[in-house]
Amino acid sequence: MAGLFTKNRLIQLTVASFFIVSPVLVNRYYHIGLCAQWAILCALWFYMKEHEESFYKIFTKWLILHIVTTFIFPHLEFVVLVVFIAHLFKLRFIEKKASYHQLIVSIVSVLLTIMLIGLINGCFMFNKSGDYSAWGYGEKNLDLLALFNPYGSSKLLYFMKEGSVFWAEGYNYLGIGGIILLFLAIAVAFKSNIKRCKIRNYIPLLVALSLLTLIAISNRITVFNQVIFEIQLSEKIFALLSVFRASGRLFWPAYYFLIYVLLFFVVKYYDKKSIPILIVLIALQIFDNCDIDKHKNNFNPAENPIKSSKWEVIGRGSKNLVIAGKVPWDDGKFLALFACKHNMKINRGFAARFDWRALQSYVKNLTVQLKEGIADPQNVYIVSKEITAIPKDKITCGFIDNFKVCVSKQSALSELIAEKHGSHGLL
Repeated sequence: MAGLFTKNRLIQLTVASFFIVSPVLVNRYYHIGLCAQWAILCALWFYMKEHEESFYKIFTKWLILHIVTTFIFPHLEFVVLVVFIAHLFKLRFIEKKASYHQLIVSIVSVLLTIMLIGLINGCFMFNKSGDYSAWGYGEKNLDLLALFNPYGSSKLLYFMKEGSVFWAEGYNYLGIGGIILLFLAIAVAFKSNIKRCKIRNYIPLLVALSLLTLIAISNRITVFNQVIFEIQLSEKIFALLSVFRASGRLFWPAYYFLIYVLLFFVVKYYDKKSIPILIVLIALQIFDNCDIDKHKNNFNPAENPIKSSKWEVIGRGSKNLVIAGKVPWDDGKFLALFACKHNMKINRGFAARFDWRALQSYVKNLTVQLKEGIADPQNVYIVSKEITAIPKDKITCGFIDNFKVCVSKQSALSELIAEKHGSHGLL
């Protein structure tokens, strides 16, 4: 992207390095899908680049980007799609390089391609309820001061720790180097001369980024994680917006465009002198965010509740781990790890989207089966304490590490679960 405003290779390398160490990207290095933020930069580059080739070649490049991004992650593809539509409007209404027919055919073609790839990837969910929303919209949103809030991940601004357990989804911290770059760019911007025709070319993009930012903020307006006010939406509108779930991510294209603009002003004003300035800012960015992985691991620490030696016997003696009723989130994670370690199947997991009615029906049927004494001998059941009246003549239950564990009387683990004392450490 630096090639859009400078031909100096060293400056281009320095600018690229600044993008690479941006906190938003560093925060997602561990995520195989969300770390592919190059797709957003590529979309912005397509928009801002002056294209001399035919419309067909421009569309072909966009189509390739759409195909690759759709295979990587739907959230990234959505923002790429919005920037793509903005570019089409630029080509049609500002540069006059596209006709209405080309605009419509391009959008329809891309949408059909995305739907086909989504169908192949299993991205679509069809259920009887017709509700395809997902929990999280309004909780995993963009804070109004997200650019300046490190949520405790900063080495230098360590005292700023305001954030919820979902801080990573709305994380859009500029970094100490980015904040200094912001004020530096503002200072030199007043001394720069930008032609109106250039600004006019960015109107469709600015409208698109504004729309994405509004969705990212959501109906729940927060400042340093404090709710300022909440806009009441109708059920249909809220369900539609809830499809985005972690809406804070939708600010990423605006975030990167902002960094691009800041770098543009600084490089244009200082030219070659901008290299040492940016190197210092990059060093500050690296130092400021060097503890981000440590912070992520320590943000919501939990102790493994599975301690008794009985669990090893249970893991070897059963094929399936069935959780019935409510189990705390942290406990659920450790139970999943236990099942994975012993190659057991488990009926719980983390899914962004699912058929809520089907899940409720499954939980209800499972509870009824346990109360009727129906239990598979190959299963071990972790039962919520709220589920009572389980027939003792058909199912054996006991407490291990404060978990209510139940198995069928026909299970080889029945005597182990029934033990109240012994070498296995029943608590």
